[in-house]
Amino acid sequence: MNIRRTRRRIVPLLAAAALVVAACGGDDDAATPEAPDEPAAEPTDDEPTDDEPTDDEPADDEPTDEEPAADEPATTDAPPPATGDMTVLDELTSVSVQSDWFPSTDHAALYAADFLGFFAERNLEVEIREGGPGIRAANDVVTGNVTFGMAIPENIVLAASEGAELTTFFATYQVSPIGIMVHAESGITGLDDLTEVQMFPGQVFWEVLKAESDLEVDEIAYDGSQAAWLENKEWGVQAFATTNPNVARENGADPVMLTATELGFRSYATTIFTSDEYVEENPDVVRAFAEALQAGLEAFLDDPDPVIAYINEVYPDFEISVGEASFPVMAELVVSDTTDELGLGAMSGDVWEDVASRMLAADIIRTEVDADSLWTNEFLVG
Repeated sequence: MNIRRTRRRIVPLLAAAALVVAACGGDDDAATPEAPDEPAAEPTDDEPTDDEPTDDEPADDEPTDEEPAADEPATTDAPPPATGDMTVLDELTSVSVQSDWFPSTDHAALYAADFLGFFAERNLEVEIREGGPGIRAANDVVTGNVTFGMAIPENIVLAASEGAELTTFFATYQVSPIGIMVHAESGITGLDDLTEVQMFPGQVFWEVLKAESDLEVDEIAYDGSQAAWLENKEWGVQAFATTNPNVARENGADPVMLTATELGFRSYATTIFTSDEYVEENPDVVRAFAEALQAGLEAFLDDPDPVIAYINEVYPDFEISVGEASFPVMAELVVSDTTDELGLGAMSGDVWEDVASRMLAADIIRTEVDADSLWTNEFLVG
């Protein structure tokens, strides 16, 4: 399996892309992670859209005092056999993963691994739980309702500051697609040019950037729809670079994407994590899962069309045309110097430390966390 991928020449992608937090298929809404209920400045996993589903529903397989979790893996005495670079579990092992939003190409590694059999060939039976408004993947992992979760690093840092013990082991995006989308005709090129922004409460990149600058910006309530932004040419709106600019173009706009990284805050996105306890007790399962994600992302980058079609089959609201338009942007954001050296999905401690320290300085978290304890590349094929 070849999971190193040489980066292509980076095109001026942010004149053709827009960032938010989580992508919402083919809707005309900007999909972003939703802020937790506690402090206003907390990070978010999802954002609502005009046609959003209801909030969290109790998980059917939630463990009880009398019954173990349905996706708890079978334990084995012997380590799993390895086939070349591939870890194959001794027994069929059922696990679950909670996505951060509705299915889209942002989740390509996950759906490609399912569709192309990379989970199955490692003896993994994977239940992919669709994300949406109200989803709290970190809470679901901590409470044992789900084996793996998907979130942005900011959410993991927040959960860790509140006592959660989580380990992130795969990052789809090396540069988060989240950011602010503006109209080209506005002439806005950076933070200092912004005067009015539609933003969900609790977007960490935005709260950090505000805390570190003297921004004087009117924040406008955001309901997940691009409709108001389309009519107000001087506004910025939170967006996700891989999907929202494409939807904006379909609605006649000429969008320009200002990513959080361009604005001064780099983080990863669409990262996969589990509990420290699960890692300690089931390292073979975590390794098999991580390898399958790497294989899925590699296959998607090599031939995106079958995976895009499968995601559309799983979630028809995700339009194939949006997936096709998103692919060139995504292909640039999932690679970095780190993945060139260590393989797709790999991370760097410098990014985690920067995110955690700036969240602390901005008073988004009030307890210092050990950023190095929140991530690992141990389970990836380099």
